[in-house]
Amino acid sequence: METETVSVVIVSHNSGEFLPRCLESILRSDYPLKELIVVDNASIDGSIEEAKKRFPEIKVIQNQDNLGYSRAANKGVLASSGSLIALINPDTLVKENWLKELVQASTRHPRSAFFQPKIMLLNKPGYINSAGNMIHVAGFGICRGLGEYDKGQYNSEENVSFASGACVLVRRDALHEIGMCDDLFFMYMEDLDWGWRGKMLGWESTYVPSSVIHHEWGETSAVSRKKFYYLELGRMIVLAKNLTFRSLLALSPILIICDIAVLISALLNRWFPEKIQSYASLLKLVSEIIEKRRKLMEQRRIPDKMILKSFVTELRHPYVGVAGIGLGRFCNMLFRFLEAVL
Repeated sequence: METETVSVVIVSHNSGEFLPRCLESILRSDYPLKELIVVDNASIDGSIEEAKKRFPEIKVIQNQDNLGYSRAANKGVLASSGSLIALINPDTLVKENWLKELVQASTRHPRSAFFQPKIMLLNKPGYINSAGNMIHVAGFGICRGLGEYDKGQYNSEENVSFASGACVLVRRDALHEIGMCDDLFFMYMEDLDWGWRGKMLGWESTYVPSSVIHHEWGETSAVSRKKFYYLELGRMIVLAKNLTFRSLLALSPILIICDIAVLISALLNRWFPEKIQSYASLLKLVSEIIEKRRKLMEQRRIPDKMILKSFVTELRHPYVGVAGIGLGRFCNMLFRFLEAVL
């Protein structure tokens, strides 16, 4: 079999010291790179200038404005030429064999479009950031294994709901069907949407534990408020865009209850203004969502009933809090009842 060519694309925005460290680790990979592309979203911290100076072999695309993750990633993908594209965050460090393991997995899983390594916490050695991501029936993205000590409990190569955008190897041929990252998502949730859209068209996402990277995962309270807003807006977009009206109606008890739980959590964490802002932003995007939804429903091959069976009802998510334990049990019970009408 002909060797797959791989382009690596990094989207950067004021990445500071992380970017050079990430580039250095990627350039030590034991699988040949066709090209290494950095798409810079108008950084002002000097990181991109330092990267160009230290690594003249990289290709740099500099945006005059911060276009957000999806639009910047798409520019990188379009500028690349590899049969496979590895999208990776600048705040990561990779093991030498990370890429070879992902590429080999792509030959074993011809109907998978996306491949994710085992992502470990950089600032907490031995602990997991993500062992493949799952989608909750209410649209939450769940990092499987988050915060767990790695004892080998996630060492099986298997299909998951979606591959984390922190590091994902993408099959270019699959993108001809699935499409690029949806630019409705400025940041966060584009990876969940990608995986979900892939499932609708018969493509899978595969977790590859033999490939390992480390990710600087952590944030200040100020960033958490911003992240909360984008996660909630993204969650509502994927539900409105990817579910049929019948499914939305059938799942409405779960969706309403989960939204009430998020509202309560937002009040307790002083994120209530961001939650209200997410509703307002969703309304502004209605016409775009309707048009994208129409095209997607025309193309889809797999019905919601089959897709939703692979989603989870357990809810361990920071924006729901401890209430997620009881809420997850309730969602599971309610979902089993609602399955009959999906």
